[in-house]
Amino acid sequence: MDFAYSPRVRDLQQRLNAFMDEHIYPNEDVFHDEIEANSREGQPLGADRYHGTAKGEGPRRRPVEPVPA
Repeated sequence: MDFAYSPRVRDLQQRLNAFMDEHIYPNEDVFHDEIEANSREGQPLGADRYHGTAKGEGPRRRPVEPVPA
């Protein structure tokens, strides 16, 4: 049996790895810093800037509103 990945799967792997290398891994420290700074809201305030990046789209969700004290 041939268990090799198809050309489509290899292409998708390459594209995913390139996306992760370009957008996700360089921003991990920023992401974790935002989580620590805004832990009360449970989501980094800047996380919406990452939504839609893979397809070149803008944010799909509204920004998180601060919780009143």
